[in-house]
Amino acid sequence: MEDHSNLEKIKRFHDYDARQYKQNRYHAESCEGLSYLTRKELVIGSINIEGGKVLDIGCGPGIFTNELLNKNLCVYSSDISAEMINEARNSIDESFDKNHAFFAVTNATDICFVGESMDLVLCIGVVTYLDDYTELIDEIKRILKSGGKLIIQIDFIKCPWIYCQFVPLYQYVKSKLTAKIYDNLNFKFSYFNYKEFLQALESRGFRVLKLDHFDFRIPFLDVLFPRWSLAVGRYMFSNRKYPIFKNFSYGLLINAQKDG
Repeated sequence: MEDHSNLEKIKRFHDYDARQYKQNRYHAESCEGLSYLTRKELVIGSINIEGGKVLDIGCGPGIFTNELLNKNLCVYSSDISAEMINEARNSIDESFDKNHAFFAVTNATDICFVGESMDLVLCIGVVTYLDDYTELIDEIKRILKSGGKLIIQIDFIKCPWIYCQFVPLYQYVKSKLTAKIYDNLNFKFSYFNYKEFLQALESRGFRVLKLDHFDFRIPFLDVLFPRWSLAVGRYMFSNRKYPIFKNFSYGLLINAQKDG
């Protein structure tokens, strides 16, 4: 069961963060900013359908909305934050037909759309906010048509317990050396083994088609030597097909298909 008090904190944070979300994240001036840009590049590059229905779970301020409309898709966007939905609705370019875009404020594990109605589901930057990702997988399965595609992002974590020990230290160092403020992140994140997530997908009727790595950085060096780390991050992303670089990845993009 989800912690509703934690969800309320997450909602309040994203309501507050909605207007500045894109500006603060989508830039090429840091490893963190580069991770958002390359993630978007991979997501858009992974979409190979046209003329169907897509659900963007956790759409935020409409990061993918215009690109999806440009692919002649009928776009359904959902987010727990009403302010994010407002930003997403206002982000639509005037050249697109707004009658092909629909928005809903809703929980990711209890979405207000009928079953087997979507050709594609995007779920980017959502899983780490949930206590139980299996509820999300089951909801996505309910919504997708038979044979429908899923593009979902998770953290690339091999040892969650060790990872959790380093997160507070990393945030402390970064807050001291940069203008990054973590005081408003007063909610709980969930960390888990990526292999267990892949197994959960497959056990619930999904076939994993492709894995893509992004967000390459060497721990703490991205804070201590930001320019050098940014150049290294770009190089590792460009050469991400090599196994050695995958070990320095913090993000994993999964392309999967619901079994017919």
